[in-house]
Order: sequence, then structure tokens, then C-alpha cells
Amino acid sequence: MLAFFKRLRDRLKQLFDDYGYVALSIYWAIFFGSIGLFYLAISRGVDVPALFARVGLDGSELAEKAGTVTVAYAATKVIQPFRILLTLALVPPIGNWWKRRKGAELPDNAAPTSPTEPPSST
Repeated sequence: MLAFFKRLRDRLKQLFDDYGYVALSIYWAIFFGSIGLFYLAISRGVDVPALFARVGLDGSELAEKAGTVTVAYAATKVIQPFRILLTLALVPPIGNWWKRRKGAELPDNAAPTSPTEPPSST
């Protein structure tokens, strides 16, 4: 299991190297979206100890002592592997689209999803 998380981290680092601020922006948008949704859900009355118990964590003490933001952050950390997987899935198509739009070079290992050359008119 630890090797899986190491591979995820390495792939995420490579994605940041290949796509730069586009990858970083998508990663942070997913993070802040997740924490915002958890905050909203907790504020609306979601039973946090039951939520943590479903994923095998004892969150009863945390939920009693911590504020809503802290519990939302903890829940966001619990889903971190899923956030990384979502980032890995979204960045290449969005990053390639962004780079084509800006006329920048694509990374060597990223193939464009559509031809970049216009059809010849001969």
C-alpha cells in the first residue's frame, strides 16, 4: 500500500514538472473545493463521527473538540489519494488544451488529443 502512495506522489511531481502552474491550479482547486464541500456538509448537520467510522477512523473525539474547519480539513486529508487520482486524470487533457490554446510546447510524453496541423489545401 505504501508503494502505491509513493507512485502516486511521484506521478504527481512529474505532472507538476510537465504542466507547471496548470497542474498546481487544478490540484489546489480540487483541494479547496473538497474542503469547502466538507465544511458546507458539516455545517448542514452531517454526522462526522459516523462519516469517519465508515472509513475506519475514530473521529468522535476530533469532532467534539475541533471546529468545523478543522474537521473539514481532516476529512479532506482522508480523501487525499482520491484527490490526487482526480488531479492525475484531469491535468493532461486540460493542460494540453491550455498549451495548444496558448501556443506553447507540449511535454515530450504528452501526445495531443487532436492534430495540431491544419489540413492541407492542395
